[in-house]
Amino acid sequence: MDDSQDDLRRALREVADELAKSLESVKDVARGMGEDLTKTGGPFGPKPRKPKPPEERTAADDIRDLAALRDEGHISQEEYEIKKTELLARL
Repeated sequence: MDDSQDDLRRALREVADELAKSLESVKDVARGMGEDLTKTGGPFGPKPRKPKPPEERTAADDIRDLAALRDEGHISQEEYEIKKTELLARL
């Protein structure tokens, strides 16, 4: 093997080592971002609560979900009050 091939192999090995280091750095950053996102609820705010199965849900659960819809602007205060009254009547 001549010197130019040795130099090429050495250069390729150095590039591969640098890429491996860079990949590890990227993985560390991604892990850190993932941890941060789980703490903050991700880039789009808190994760929505998973609804309980119907047999375990209570009127209070429904009212909380309804309030969240109101707070997020999906329903009006008036719609919230009407539905809340219906839910409380079920108790």
